[in-house]
Amino acid sequence: ISVSAFLLNRSSDLVVRIFLQCQQRSAIDLAKFGLLYLNHGKLNNRQIITAEYIDEATTAHIENYGYYWWINEDGSGYRGLGRGGQELHVYPEHDMVVVLQAQDSPRSKFYTPIITDVILKALK
Repeated sequence: ISVSAFLLNRSSDLVVRIFLQCQQRSAIDLAKFGLLYLNHGKLNNRQIITAEYIDEATTAHIENYGYYWWINEDGSGYRGLGRGGQELHVYPEHDMVVVLQAQDSPRSKFYTPIITDVILKALK
């Protein structure tokens, strides 16, 4: 993630909001963002976001929603659902980040079950 010195001196929430507002995010950018959360706010051995913020953000506060994340009902992880069919799934128990980039259509709803019904079951 290319985060300027300006962003590194800001609050964790501001870093997250600025990243999420970027219109053009590649699958690699999304994967790095997922790794940042998976690694409790560290990327390349550098603490970008506090671990406390990561814990708070990935805890359900209203129904199954944390700070910008939907928390999986089964507790297996959390996911960010973006505009245009972008999805970022984080599964800490499996040390896994999954990025989906698909055209936003009724068919894109079928991709998440591939993760839950095929990939996660194969890892057990």
